[in-house]
Amino acid sequence: MIRSVGKEIKPIVLFPNDGPAVELFKNEGIECLAIPYLTVFSKPTKEYKKDVVLHPWRMRLVKIARYDLRTVLYLKKYLKGRKIDIVHTNNSLVSFGKMLSFFFCAKHVWHIREQMHQSPNRVVFGGLSHLKRMMNKADVRVFVSDSCREWWGLKDNNTYVLFDAVRSVEDCCYEPNKQPYFLFCAGYILKAKGIERVVRAYGLSELMHENIGLKVVGEWKDEGFAHEMKALAKSFECEDSVEFIPFQKDVKSLFSHAMAFINPSENEGMGRTTAEAMFFGCPVVGLASGGTLDLVSHCKTGYLFHIVEECAEIMKKVCHESQEEIILSAQEFVKQNLSVECYGEKLMKIYLSVL
Repeated sequence: MIRSVGKEIKPIVLFPNDGPAVELFKNEGIECLAIPYLTVFSKPTKEYKKDVVLHPWRMRLVKIARYDLRTVLYLKKYLKGRKIDIVHTNNSLVSFGKMLSFFFCAKHVWHIREQMHQSPNRVVFGGLSHLKRMMNKADVRVFVSDSCREWWGLKDNNTYVLFDAVRSVEDCCYEPNKQPYFLFCAGYILKAKGIERVVRAYGLSELMHENIGLKVVGEWKDEGFAHEMKALAKSFECEDSVEFIPFQKDVKSLFSHAMAFINPSENEGMGRTTAEAMFFGCPVVGLASGGTLDLVSHCKTGYLFHIVEECAEIMKKVCHESQEEIILSAQEFVKQNLSVECYGEKLMKIYLSVL
């Protein structure tokens, strides 16, 4: 995002703690600060639940006093004498941007990238309705896809949809000689990512009998779930054709040589891996849900499925028909909508509109 706007802005980036990301920014000459601040999520405990029931406002006020307000006051002192025009909250998980913009008399842009779902392991302070009300108070809201905006239900003249800048147009490539495998790829492989749909579809396709494999790439968060998926592959008698590969930093070769990338996730905010597959000349077979619907147009820039059996049929179709037209159409789409080159101009228009 920062690279795309180039010299148009002078950014100051905040991180909640030190780490490789801070060093990366500093090495590129970008001013960067590591200051603890809150996210909207908290792991629920018995004590937390009891406190919220008895005093719904008390826990949040204490945490604001300890973190948000302390962070804002520190920044006000650190940035004394410097004019801040815009506070850009770059995800849905940080809520103190509005307070920060108030103290600096700046405009607040809230960039919303996730469709957040409550789970037993994490809760949103005040609930999702409270978070939506906070988002409505931002001067501008930017969503990474129409589906993400629809999920949050926020629509007005100060709401924009802007796809993320995923790659440069120079990263586009097309390898016509595909290798015999389908690809599922994720940083962390969770049940919510829909990997079970991929294994079932592959098993039903019976493509293993044509020596066409399935590569599953990523880090397993739950070893028990990993064993469950291996057992599922075994039930379809395709365990020898399903390869489980650890997390890879460089996935260009895996994408460019795959017959297709399968995205079975139901709740994608946008779908970075889907976009990367399109840049790297890999046809996308995606579940017709979430942000995938914004990126994939059926039989034009990829394929959409609703049920596992439909996915299996599409996988067989991809194997036996040329995908060159689909690949080139998908690459033209990402060049115009998800490239670094087109992103900066669109973001600057949003900044200028709020100023």
